[in-house]
Amino acid sequence: MAEQANDRESSMKSSAGGTRLQQSLARAQALGRDPDVRRRARKTGLWAAGIIAVFGVVGYFTVPAALKHYAVDKLSAYLERPVSVGDVSFNPYTLRLDLHKVHIGDKAPGQPFVDIGELRLNASWSSLFRFAPVIGELYIDTPVVNIVRTAPQRFNFSDIIDRATSGPPSPEPSKPARFALNNVQIKNGTIRIDDAYQDEKHVVDNLQVGVPFIANLPADTDIFVQPLLQASVDGAPLHISGQTKPFADSLESTVDIKLDRLDVPKYLGYSPVTFPAQIKSGAISTDLKLRFTRDKDGNHVLLTGTAGLADAVVNEADGSPLVAVKQVDVKLGKVEPLNNVYHIDSVRIDGLDQHVRMEKDGSVNVAKALLPQRPVLKAVGKAVDEAAASPKASEAARSAPKVAAEQTARPATPASAAEAAQTKAAAAVQSSPLDLLVGEASLVNSKLRFTDERGAKPASLSFENIQLGVKQFSTLGKDPASYDASLGIQSGGSLKAHGQFSLPAYNASGELDAQAIALAPLLPFAQGALAGDLKSGTIGAQARFNAAFAPDKQPNVQIDPATATLEKVEWFTGHKGDAPVRLAKAQARLSHFDLGARQAVVDEVTVTGLDLAARRDKDGKINLLALTGDAQPKASTGNGKGINARVGTERGRRTSVRAVAPGAPDAAGAWQWKVGKVAVENASIGFEDRAVKGRPINAKFAPLNIKVQGASQDMSKPLQLEVSGTLNKKGSLNASGNVTPQPLSGDIQLKTQQLDLAAFDSYMSDELNASIASALLSSNGRATFAMRGDTTQATYRGDATLGSVRLLDKVTTDDFVRWNALSVQQINLAVGSGKPNVQLGSIALSRFYARLIINANGRLNLADVVGGKEAPRSLTRANEGIPLDAASAAKPPLDAAASAVEAGQPTEVEKKEQSPGKTTAERGPGYGTGKALPADVHIGRITLQGGNINFTDNFVKPNYTANLTDIGGRIGAFGTATTEPAEVALQGKVNRNAPININGKINPLASMAFVDLGAKADGIELTNLTPYSTKYAGYPIEKGKLTVDVHYLLDQAKLTANNHIFIDQLTFGDHVESPTATNLPVRLAVSLLKNSRGEIDVDIPISGSLDDPQFSLGGVIFRAFVNLIVKAVTAPFSLLASAFGGGDQELGYVEFAPGSARLTPEDEKRLETLVKALNDREALKLDIVGRVDPAKDTDGLRSVAVERAIKAQKVKAMVGKGESVDVDSVKVAPEERSKYLSAAYKAADFAKPRNMIGFTKSLPDDEMEKLMATNVKVDDDDLRALAERRAQRVRSWLDGKIAADRLFVVAPKLNADGIKDKGATTRVDFALK
Repeated sequence: MAEQANDRESSMKSSAGGTRLQQSLARAQALGRDPDVRRRARKTGLWAAGIIAVFGVVGYFTVPAALKHYAVDKLSAYLERPVSVGDVSFNPYTLRLDLHKVHIGDKAPGQPFVDIGELRLNASWSSLFRFAPVIGELYIDTPVVNIVRTAPQRFNFSDIIDRATSGPPSPEPSKPARFALNNVQIKNGTIRIDDAYQDEKHVVDNLQVGVPFIANLPADTDIFVQPLLQASVDGAPLHISGQTKPFADSLESTVDIKLDRLDVPKYLGYSPVTFPAQIKSGAISTDLKLRFTRDKDGNHVLLTGTAGLADAVVNEADGSPLVAVKQVDVKLGKVEPLNNVYHIDSVRIDGLDQHVRMEKDGSVNVAKALLPQRPVLKAVGKAVDEAAASPKASEAARSAPKVAAEQTARPATPASAAEAAQTKAAAAVQSSPLDLLVGEASLVNSKLRFTDERGAKPASLSFENIQLGVKQFSTLGKDPASYDASLGIQSGGSLKAHGQFSLPAYNASGELDAQAIALAPLLPFAQGALAGDLKSGTIGAQARFNAAFAPDKQPNVQIDPATATLEKVEWFTGHKGDAPVRLAKAQARLSHFDLGARQAVVDEVTVTGLDLAARRDKDGKINLLALTGDAQPKASTGNGKGINARVGTERGRRTSVRAVAPGAPDAAGAWQWKVGKVAVENASIGFEDRAVKGRPINAKFAPLNIKVQGASQDMSKPLQLEVSGTLNKKGSLNASGNVTPQPLSGDIQLKTQQLDLAAFDSYMSDELNASIASALLSSNGRATFAMRGDTTQATYRGDATLGSVRLLDKVTTDDFVRWNALSVQQINLAVGSGKPNVQLGSIALSRFYARLIINANGRLNLADVVGGKEAPRSLTRANEGIPLDAASAAKPPLDAAASAVEAGQPTEVEKKEQSPGKTTAERGPGYGTGKALPADVHIGRITLQGGNINFTDNFVKPNYTANLTDIGGRIGAFGTATTEPAEVALQGKVNRNAPININGKINPLASMAFVDLGAKADGIELTNLTPYSTKYAGYPIEKGKLTVDVHYLLDQAKLTANNHIFIDQLTFGDHVESPTATNLPVRLAVSLLKNSRGEIDVDIPISGSLDDPQFSLGGVIFRAFVNLIVKAVTAPFSLLASAFGGGDQELGYVEFAPGSARLTPEDEKRLETLVKALNDREALKLDIVGRVDPAKDTDGLRSVAVERAIKAQKVKAMVGKGESVDVDSVKVAPEERSKYLSAAYKAADFAKPRNMIGFTKSLPDDEMEKLMATNVKVDDDDLRALAERRAQRVRSWLDGKIAADRLFVVAPKLNADGIKDKGATTRVDFALK
């Protein structure tokens, strides 16, 4: 109907034009009748006819000649190819040019390039008015073009293009050339293509082309050619036809483009645009209709129809697969490119198979392979860029004259009007938004293989059965598009998604469902962060989401809700059978996620069946670390042309600006997050440590259950924690309570049941010579901890029991220490706030055993519990001793101790009790001497039951062994703050038969310690001590029992102790040679101590002050016993005197007056005590040694001689009077002493003083006595005789009181040498044997 209306309008315009023509003819006839007018007209006509005739003749002959000779030569020179033309004719009046047999030869001699049978060109006289060529018709008949391809993008005409694009750039940019080409026709054309590069030949024949017009300016030209493109391409038909209405103002034209499986690869090689990829196959089929119209708004182009691509295969340059597609079908609804409108009814892609690879430099193979390369266009673009950058061009632009706006506002000519219409249409296109509407798009039966080569090993993932459907997608529509997608993963799993999205609204929403996606193929994509070998495992997720991505706002994603699941994970390290991580199932439920608001809420995370097996090998490597990479992200090392190439571009800068747009949350803004519950159920957490010394650590908690509730970004809020598990299938651990992360604090109810600490033996006994074979911890209590600045405060209240403890000798695996149970009840422990506070309700130790050994080097095995870097030493067997040095070998230990005691020096025992490098004075008083412990400690009671201590002394040969059994008892409450001492009652047995009892009171933790203990051991068999007696005394013990009753009182730092020792029937055997045996008379000492019943009963008191820095309890006790032995040897008579009531009597000698051999009553009393002692010590024998002191006994003998002379005079006087007396028994009274002295003086035979008349001079008594003494002669024989008389006198007194075979008078001593005591030197000494 529109076409008919246009035809009627044209008819009306024709009728009006005819009326005007008739009127013009009538006026012309009137003028022709005027003679003057006729004469002038005839003259003018003749001139015009002449000019026209000359123009015709000149144009007819000159133009062909110029074209045939001059133009052909110029063209031949420019093309560098031979050019020839057959017949040339030109009609100057119609401007028609006809060329016949046009020939252009190839550059290769003798080869054709272009041949044209006939070329007709009809120009229009309107070209003179348009100042631009206007061609009414271009007709080419029988053209033949020979194209030779010599190389990729090189042809036999490439040198012409290179020459055209080379040369200096134009100083000024030129405007587009204005032209109008109409009625273009090509008939019977042929194009021969010889592809020497690929050794192929192509022929396009029967080429028919019809183009109504090609112009950028309007021209009033008769259009008689219909659009047409028809040919046969290698036998495949090609037909493009159309219709046009050249006489209509709209110039409406329609072109039908039909292709039937056009083989694309054959002809892409001849395109100036090349691709690195190899297009192996592909057939294009089209049924398109292109409609062109023109109206007042400008030009319009409408494209409708269908297009398809079938069996397309594209490979990379090296031949590896890139992309293949089975079928692509596109149905166009309304496509108006000039109006930016693209309405597509449907797009369907079937069988897409794509291989995407990310190169090591970060680039993508698809982008590299399909990036067009335009060498020709690049050359042109380079020339344009150089021209634009030319200084001359810039200067010309600055110096160009300015034209006023009114000068350009001239009326529009037809040409300028058309240009304005086109400019308006172009502006409309540019200003029109993209109107893209896709009714339905689908991708079916497709595959995708993605490979990432940026890591050390390529990572790949294959997707199959890809299905994607999009409906009603629009860039301008208000209604959102819907989508439905699904795909399968070749290695296992599927992914589905459906929802809606809108580009105008910049939002999307939908639901995502990922099912059982295999994790193993995903692991290589995380290399650098993760490693190992994932044998199995799947991941799944379900989520509902909303996304907003407006360019002027911060992108936002909201997820509400979502669930993620991991199942059946088995992760190996790469070593055979080593799978440190296994997982049955893990699930997380997300209830809310908001990226914009920076909020996330996770309701629950549940981990079920986690099996974690960590191991540290001997080289220190941990197997779990083998599952991690170097933690370095993969980075592009290329030239920046990959996927990150936009960094630094304008778009990248816009993106960066948008990332920090105002109003966006700060990158450092705090997230608001919350995790409702994290639960680990039925887990197994194991750790094996092979790098420790000794037995490898092998601990495993299974099953283990952990639950944490209330986690959030607020670290000051407490977490609810519950933990329960079983260690190594034995003990259990249960903990529940609160833990606050910041500042760190917690309140935990902790319960363990037979938790086997032996699993961690090598950590605790690494430096020990003992290993923990068993130690079961059971506890039930409440523990709290808190950080207060740099101080940690902790408390524990509850009970704890360490049971079934066995410490084994590392060398022999014998028991070293063991006990059934060490139970501590009512523990109240607090540290970190003030003094430590330790409150223990009770301590109970039952069925305990300890092995104590003194090794051959005299070292106690307890000192070897802590070992060094040397080889382990046995704690339960004999170790090699250290040889005694020369000093110790030269002096036996007891002799050395005795010498130290006699010299008043500390013994070796006392020296060892001092700290190395310190004297006791430097150490000062310790705890219990007025200095309080830096802690508050209270122990309610201690109970011992069923104890056993096995003691062996390998320091003596033969070895000594004692077994303390049935150790038990209790100790009452004591502590640092208590004033009342604790009751002590302990019992035990030695070798299962000799009872030991310890009773009393103690309070050792008080600031002033208090100890009041008594201990008694009855009937200890001394034969077991034979190794000691042999080693130190040189005599074995054949018989004897020991009873010890000791009492120690420590009060106010003052020690008072009494040691009562009772030995019954101690009997020594024969002497045994021993280098360590004492030289002291051991048998004598025993005889001194043993009574007539074979008993040794002694009390050894001890006293001292703990305030004395030289005081040590062990040293004092040892010194007391050594002192007893020394006293028995060096002062046996003092020992006897104290034992038999002699008090301070000295029984070792009897004193005599100088020169006398008479016993005084005091001497006899002393001898009576001695007799009593010797009769009680029947094994003792007494040596009697008479001795004199010449310094005293010489004068004594003289005095005795004087006294004897006096007595002799009395005896002489008494003779004959009937009295029988001897000199020794007679007594001289004082009143008669002078008489008998004078008589004795007279009778003495020595020179006496005389008077003047020669008579003996009378002298006073003292002078007479002095002269008599002076004249008495005393020699050594006299002294010896005196000594013998003294000894004999004592011997005679002892006769009958002591058996004669026990008394021995030995040779006298005639001097006072060797007497060190304070007694008289004129005496008889005793010696015991």
